[in-house]
Amino acid sequence: MIPSSAQFLPHLVSLVDSLFQMLTPVVIMAYFVFGIDDFFIDLIALLFSIRPQELTPAQLKKIDFLPEKKIAILIAAWHEQGIIGPMVLGNLRNIRYLNYDIFLGVYPNDHKTRFEARELAVLIKNVHVIENRLDGPTSKGQMINQMIQKIMMSETQGLDPLDAVLIHDSEDLIHPDSLKVINWELEFSDFVQIPVFSLPLSPIEMVGGTYLDEFVESHTKDILVRHQLCGSIPSAGVGTAVSRELIESHRSHQGGCLLNPRSLTEDYELGILTGRYRFPSRFACYFKRNALGKRDYIATREFFPKSISGSIRQKTRWTLGIVFQGTEHLGWKGGLAELYFLYRDRKGPIANLFLLLGNILIAYFLIRKTAHGALGFGFIDKSHLLSICLIVNFSFMANRLFQRMHSVIRVYNLRMALLVPLRVWVGNFVNVLASFQALTHYVLGKITGSAPRWAKTEHELPNEFG
Repeated sequence: MIPSSAQFLPHLVSLVDSLFQMLTPVVIMAYFVFGIDDFFIDLIALLFSIRPQELTPAQLKKIDFLPEKKIAILIAAWHEQGIIGPMVLGNLRNIRYLNYDIFLGVYPNDHKTRFEARELAVLIKNVHVIENRLDGPTSKGQMINQMIQKIMMSETQGLDPLDAVLIHDSEDLIHPDSLKVINWELEFSDFVQIPVFSLPLSPIEMVGGTYLDEFVESHTKDILVRHQLCGSIPSAGVGTAVSRELIESHRSHQGGCLLNPRSLTEDYELGILTGRYRFPSRFACYFKRNALGKRDYIATREFFPKSISGSIRQKTRWTLGIVFQGTEHLGWKGGLAELYFLYRDRKGPIANLFLLLGNILIAYFLIRKTAHGALGFGFIDKSHLLSICLIVNFSFMANRLFQRMHSVIRVYNLRMALLVPLRVWVGNFVNVLASFQALTHYVLGKITGSAPRWAKTEHELPNEFG
């Protein structure tokens, strides 16, 4: 006998209630665990006063007068016509350093970018073009590897031997003092990472603003704590300098390659392996005071994707490379601190799953309140542990907003920080979708055996730059 709707609906509501009552404690405890994790980083930064360091006038003078190492700036380009020219010209005008060359990596089947790059090389003596032996796109790692190989071959034909390479992208604004700071840090380290910040945006640019928020918190606090506790620094992919000694060591360990050509986040793996090979690394987070006394951070600046689709595509690549490929290629090795930060790198998909479940639970309880006049939290009130965890979770959430807003104020201004709470929701939406897409792409890649390809995003520069 088929039950009537009058009998079926109460049964269904009861079933859903039971399911959500089972899920809610799990979600609350998961939020608690992830909250403790983030709070630990905040606490270490507070207790040990870990923050960006100001360069004093005496330090700046010392940095200015150091002998300049030969630095090769490597820029891998694929469909960058209209961008690569202004980028090179603008940075050449701004960089306060003399002993460097710019190498543009192009593909034989990318005719417009190749033509623009060759025009630059004809006009400017320290700009050179290296053409890939393969049609594009391959991967950024494959392109950089080939560029380094050809540069070293050219050294035998009269090119001055390089002391270090500095990896950048074609949308980067290089700080005028970046190479000076890198030259100084290379005295003591073989791997140097300069912070990466978003170019200033309107507060209402919500998608681009999520990168602004995330990078300033990461690169003025989280990475500094990581460096203090375990020494390993994941490369940001741009503003990454590597010494000659480290290049040769990596190439000897990896079949002539500095970077893993099969990784979508080859830069991330470079930083982790540098720590494992016991090469000294440095996250060079400095600022100086400008003529008005305001902080001028010595950092790479760029525009990040401003559309939902572009952001999902980029974060899918990052998640696929760091979480899935990174686990496969790098495994779980190192001391306790190193393992902890590998966990932090890879927790994203799990955390985003619970983030999604948490939002579903909130929506369900609000619907229940609208329909029945009760939120349905009665079972939580009966458990002192869950009640305490829920209160602590709200405290963790408030602290997260405070930490992010404080970081934004530190680099930008209060006006930009005021919309951080709204941008958090946008960022969460993008991260959840990117996690699911990354998992799908990873599984499909395993089934088909396909190699990763360059999933680039559209780049832009400020209108007046270059």
